[in-house]
Order: sequence, then structure tokens, then C-alpha cells
Amino acid sequence: MSNSSIEIYTLNLSRNYTFTSLVNSKWKTEDEPELDDNNAFTRLYTKLLDALIGQGIWESRKHTKKGLAVMPPLPAQPILNEPHPQNDMLKKHANSFIIEGYIDGGLYNIKRKMATYTQTEELQEIPRTKIVTDSYYFYLYLRMNSGKGILMMESKKGMYMSGVLTEFVSDMLSIHNVCRCISSMYVPEEIKQDFKNGAVLKSVTCSSNLVSSTRINNQEVQKRYKVTVKIEPENQPLFNNRDGIIGEIMQFAVKIGDRLTPFNNFGNKKGEMFNNDEHSTKTFFLDDPDVVPKIALSDEMYDEQNSILIREQIKEKCDELLQIVQREIYDIQRPRIDDENEN
Repeated sequence: MSNSSIEIYTLNLSRNYTFTSLVNSKWKTEDEPELDDNNAFTRLYTKLLDALIGQGIWESRKHTKKGLAVMPPLPAQPILNEPHPQNDMLKKHANSFIIEGYIDGGLYNIKRKMATYTQTEELQEIPRTKIVTDSYYFYLYLRMNSGKGILMMESKKGMYMSGVLTEFVSDMLSIHNVCRCISSMYVPEEIKQDFKNGAVLKSVTCSSNLVSSTRINNQEVQKRYKVTVKIEPENQPLFNNRDGIIGEIMQFAVKIGDRLTPFNNFGNKKGEMFNNDEHSTKTFFLDDPDVVPKIALSDEMYDEQNSILIREQIKEKCDELLQIVQREIYDIQRPRIDDENEN
């Protein structure tokens, strides 16, 4: 698997605003007629570009020394006096109300050094005025006549820019003291269930604070212990068949002092499930087996030469995820087979 994954966020506007009404309130000029959904979407796209292109980086207020920009693609062979290639790094798809492409993000105002990895003694200092970035794939869907949107973004292992990207989108889609855009991480139930269906029960951990009483010099003295016990089945059952073995484990007991305490009486009971296809372990509470699996991306989607996700492939993946999320947050029903056959 590649080091990239996709994170999904839901966007919700406050005070019954729709995205179209927000754009009209925030960016429509006094002499303009009311913007409809299509024109409001175009205005929003323009404002996003204005914030990210040509006027320096967009600086995060919450994440120190991190910024965003949309930078033009580098020409393969620079030609003298050739105009810079058109910047289509972030595109709008007006028919589907989708904005997608690459946003560059990274650290700035930090004194650093760089060197050729074969000549580390030849150092160059990177000035504080420079920003060193990576490109992150960005996919924004806004149903303009509603206040619910969907944001998807690339997350790179060890590089945490998700908070900056969600802050940027929420900032653009808010009006100070009037309307807030609230972003929340979201994993579709369908993906959660797929992860569980392919997982085994790896372990069960029970922990609790126990009290033991002893007598010292004819006085009762209490001692407190934090006890944690981890049980790993030799034959790991499928996660969906876990109830039987967990029931057996809950009958086990530990003796501390004169007290015998069954695991079922422990205050904190968790399990671990392991999905071999995803090479991923997730922790869950025994009484609420919810998980938040990572939406990992395959190596085939990654362009090693340019250090970016291949646009056609990642957009197709996000289009598929969009269909799943739309059904859940907008309560869109799957078409019946006979409906599909009518077309």
C-alpha cells in the first residue's frame, strides 16, 4: 500500500444557510442580481483560487507555521520567453458542483538546511521566507441548494496537513458572527462494515482499578491497583463470529487479595480487530464495536516521479466514495434493479 490515504469530512452550515445563500451574503455585490446555484458555485470557485494563487500563501491561524497555495505546474522543458503554462491544478466541474485537484501545503518561517543526499557536506540554507510543500489531492462537493457538503483530501503518512485544509475550507465557507461551517471526519458505514467483514478478533483487553484490603497492626489498610489483562486467542475467530469467544473470556476472573473479580466486572473492556487485506489493526469497545478504518490507496495510484496521486485514478476513486457518502448523508436510496433496467 502507498503512504497516502483519503480522509472524508462532512461540512455543515449553521443557521439554515445553503451554500448558495452563503455565497450571496458573503460575495455578491450590491448592484448584482441574486446569484443562482450555478453562478454561486462559480463565484465560490473564483474566491477559492483568489485565496490560494498569486498573493502568497494562505496562512493557518490554528496550525503554527503551516500554509497552503495552489502552485502552477512546472513545465517539462522551460523555454525562454515562453508564457507560464495555464494553472489547472485546481479545477471546477460545474455540472456536478465538484472542485478537485492539487493544493500545495507545508511549513514556512522555519530555518532549515538542505543538501544533495550524496554530498551532505555541501549545505544550503533554506530562508525563513521560503515554504517547502507537498502536493495534496483535494476534492470538494457542494450541493449548492443545501447546507451539507462533502470534503475529501489526501493524507500522507507522517505529514499532517488535514487540519490546515479543513480550516481553510471552513474559513472560506463561513461568515464571521453570522454563519459557521462545521467540519467533521466521516467514514461511511459501508466502508466500516467491509473492514469488519474482513477482520479477525486479535485480542481482548480488560482493565480496572481494584481495591485490596489487608490488616496491618490490627488496622485495615486498603491498597489500590490498576489491573490490565490482555487475552489473545490462539485461533483468531472472524470478527463477526466474536460473541462466543468474548462470552467465554468474560467468565475468566483474576484474584487480588481475597477478592475474585470476573473480567465481566472490569470497568474498561476493549478489543482489537485485524484486517489482513488492509494490514491494519483497530481498537473497539466491546459494548460499541465502532471503528474508523483508514481509506488506504494502492501503490498503483501514485506517480512516484512527480510525488503525486494520479489524477484520473484518484478522481475516479473519490467519485465512487462520493456516491456512497451521498446515500448516507443525503438519505438517497439506491436505485432498484427494475428502475435501472427502465433506462
